[in-house]
Amino acid sequence: MAQEILEQENITRPVVVGQSIGGATGQIFAKLYPEKTKGYVGIDGAPLQRVVLTRRELRLMKRLEPIVKLVPWKTLLKFFPKGSAESNYSRKLVYEMMLSYEGYKKRFAKLLGHGAKILAEAIEKDLPYEIPCPALLICGEKDRLKICLEYNKFLHKKREVFHSN
Repeated sequence: MAQEILEQENITRPVVVGQSIGGATGQIFAKLYPEKTKGYVGIDGAPLQRVVLTRRELRLMKRLEPIVKLVPWKTLLKFFPKGSAESNYSRKLVYEMMLSYEGYKKRFAKLLGHGAKILAEAIEKDLPYEIPCPALLICGEKDRLKICLEYNKFLHKKREVFHSN
């Protein structure tokens, strides 16, 4: 689908940018279309390499939906923005995004759970998921998700990439 959109828009060699779980999508695009990908930018990217996650982390990812369903909505509204962002401005943006799911907690849980499950299943396949183009990996110095930091370190050691904090 992404390739069809690029062809329709006459984009021949994009720099693919993905943030968080969108980083996984960007990595897959770069892997499927290496000759068409000029570069990859991962912002707090979700790793696809099996080596950076424990079995326990993968199990939790695959069971995120029921876990989120157990947490009261007001608690999610209070703690999710704090865990997702450092500045008050960013926390407000996360909070406002979450408000669009007010009254639809099950839908919110399903969305988070589905994305995490698909990512976990892709990681469990233990494929190399090499990034075949120049890559810039950005991970905020105050990022609380260990997975993003470990992913950046892993890729940085594995091959020469541009690294930014």
